[in-house]
Amino acid sequence: MELIEGDLVYIPQDVLLYNLQSGSKRFRTDKPTTAIFLKEEPNSTVKVFVDGSEMIVRKNHIYIMEKRCS
Repeated sequence: MELIEGDLVYIPQDVLLYNLQSGSKRFRTDKPTTAIFLKEEPNSTVKVFVDGSEMIVRKNHIYIMEKRCS
């Protein structure tokens, strides 16, 4: 999956997100969520912007949203 900064991604329910820079803030999604891809991180993780915060999530837990025109 080729992600470019600014791509919309889908995060399913019950996925762990965390931010080590803000006092180890972490939570699990309680419902499917949309986020903005920011960049690749080490250890098969990515940084996303979700609910007003930059968070880290495992790359295999996100899905790129399809671009469709009607």
